[in-house]
Amino acid sequence: MNKSDLKDLPIDKLKAKEKNTKTLIGVYIPIILAMLFFLGRDYIGGKGIETTFLVITICAFGGLASLLSNLKVIREEIENRS
Repeated sequence: MNKSDLKDLPIDKLKAKEKNTKTLIGVYIPIILAMLFFLGRDYIGGKGIETTFLVITICAFGGLASLLSNLKVIREEIENRS
């Protein structure tokens, strides 16, 4: 997310964007934990690790990192305006 895009938004839109990003983070975390649980359960159970499921879990971590960095940028813009 570009900082220049955020500068054009009014403060109420920024707060809504912050709330939406927090909600997505709240959805991502349980999904990642569930995927890690199932990966661990299968590995400990002797089934091995399914490669596609592992790749999806790694990509979910990337999505979470992206959301966290966007949240940081949004919060900085809100603080600059306050």
